[in-house]
Amino acid sequence: MKKKRLLEFDIEQWVIENLWKVEKGLKFVAKQVDLGEFGRLDVLARDSNGHYVILELKGPEEMADETIVSQVFKYRTGLKMKKEYRIGNPTEVRILCFVNEIAPKARKICEHAGVHHSTWFASAIV
Repeated sequence: MKKKRLLEFDIEQWVIENLWKVEKGLKFVAKQVDLGEFGRLDVLARDSNGHYVILELKGPEEMADETIVSQVFKYRTGLKMKKEYRIGNPTEVRILCFVNEIAPKARKICEHAGVHHSTWFASAIV
């Protein structure tokens, strides 16, 4: 049997269907949210406290480098500017990144910037 190639779309579907495994109380809001000049975020959810949570996903063959931090902070800013989400303080928006591999420099930046990351393995999703 031929092994299926895992795509970012597959990861996105798995995360949406298994938000409860990511964090207890996490509820799906939207996917592929267009933030205009700030880009398009992968998955948006709300936690048990009602705060928005941005979930950024990277494909299995991508290594997350330090650009992931600026990318998700742009998303947080763009989300605040979308009136339908009514966000007062953008720091109340949490950020979770799912990556197969993260560069050491990016790991340090994430830890100091309060960006939570989770290293996942493709075999756990398929």
